Amino acid sequence: LYVTHDQKEAMNTGDYIVVMNAGKIEAAGSKEEVSRSSSEFVKSFLKT
Repeated sequence: LYVTHDQKEAMNTGDYIVVMNAGKIEAAGSKEEVSRSSSEFVKSFLKT
């Protein structure tokens, strides 16, 4: 388990990414899966 707030670092080093918002999981999976999340929070967070 490695916790970071640096998106670039997370996407480059993590095999499994979890994006949390207010203590709740918004998206989890590979970087490709997280990038395709339907969550508006995740889209805004990743600016996709």
